[in-house]
Amino acid sequence: MKVLASVILSSTLALASKGLNPRTTRDKTQPVNFDGPYVTNPSPGPDNVSLDWWWAHVIGDEVDGIVPSLEVILYEGFIFTRSPTDPSFQVDVSGKPPSSCMKIKFSSAFIGTLPNGTQFFVTIPASTTIITEDTKQVKGVWNGPSGEGVASFLSSTGPPRTFDVSFDYPPLGISGSLSLVGTNTPPHTACTGGTAGSRYFDPAIPAGVALNAAQTEFFNSFGWAIAMPGTTSAKATIAFDGGSVSFEGTGYHDQNWGYKPLNEYVNTWLFGIGSCGPYHVAFVEAQPLNSTQNDDFMSGYLAFDTQILQSQCTTYSNLPYPKPNTFAFNISGSTVSPVTGRTLPTNMFSEFVITNGSRYQFDLKLLPATPDLPIYNRWRAVGKGGLVGGKQYDCAILGDWLNPGAVTYTDGSNIFEL
Repeated sequence: MKVLASVILSSTLALASKGLNPRTTRDKTQPVNFDGPYVTNPSPGPDNVSLDWWWAHVIGDEVDGIVPSLEVILYEGFIFTRSPTDPSFQVDVSGKPPSSCMKIKFSSAFIGTLPNGTQFFVTIPASTTIITEDTKQVKGVWNGPSGEGVASFLSSTGPPRTFDVSFDYPPLGISGSLSLVGTNTPPHTACTGGTAGSRYFDPAIPAGVALNAAQTEFFNSFGWAIAMPGTTSAKATIAFDGGSVSFEGTGYHDQNWGYKPLNEYVNTWLFGIGSCGPYHVAFVEAQPLNSTQNDDFMSGYLAFDTQILQSQCTTYSNLPYPKPNTFAFNISGSTVSPVTGRTLPTNMFSEFVITNGSRYQFDLKLLPATPDLPIYNRWRAVGKGGLVGGKQYDCAILGDWLNPGAVTYTDGSNIFEL
């Protein structure tokens, strides 16, 4: 077993991509299924740097001060530049490891925290993937070097919409499953409350603005499809090192894809995704390379069960918060990571002002999770949220900080102000 931090740093900070071909334009066609593969000509693999990944997580209820979680990420390609020895496919599984962070390379990823507080991060390597789809379902299989299946998913449109993942990797003694049943809240893109229109970030581009190369790649060629904003049922089971555990909670599932590794065009990116009772929440601020905060991509989504209260995207310069139909979020507090020695936030706060002027606030505490790296941090964000002056609900949100630009954080500062 390899220590995660050393593996990630050696493979992603080397930024070695010799022999791999970048893709300059996105696919003109879309899959027949909203949750289907978006990069197909060619598909991500050993001869190119394209990427496509399916994400799912379950966050359980707090028990004795522990908030259990399981995150599974099934990768074709990888979000950062691969070294020549890195796999082309992988599955990441995370939680709280018994004694160290571990990683198995290439295929899909499972990440989480078990009810007993044990955290873990394991990457399961794969040699090939097979993705098939029709209008009713999408199937994905990640195979090992001998053709054995190491992970798979099944996404069904329903109703109800479901997403099921299983994984089994005997070399590390890990296996398990994740099963989600969606609410009636419809799937949506980063910029709309439904599936119509662009599934990329280009609707946020201000009219008449000239983009640099990194901005062009980010806004025009990076995609996001949220198939399951919330769940009515979310179950996780994991067997690890001879023990097993199951728990239920709140779930979420989406997909991202692109044609170049993110470190080639993203400086830093912060987001929160998940649910607070009947509210389904997503907020994003992402800064392309060689950009100021005014150029940042901003995406805010808020639904109450099936009612879409806000769904939009824009740039920071065109977001006149706190006027109606805007949102804002920030991070605060400070703690020092025992793994990297970096200063990290301890709180996250978001506010949505919808069209009628009503305000919704979500006040979250950031609980450390894996991975904890110089260029990537994840948190389980718990707290309360809802309509200001109305009922407040318990929150189960996943916070992520992708930071290929190695931006530093201090309490009271803004990571997007360069």
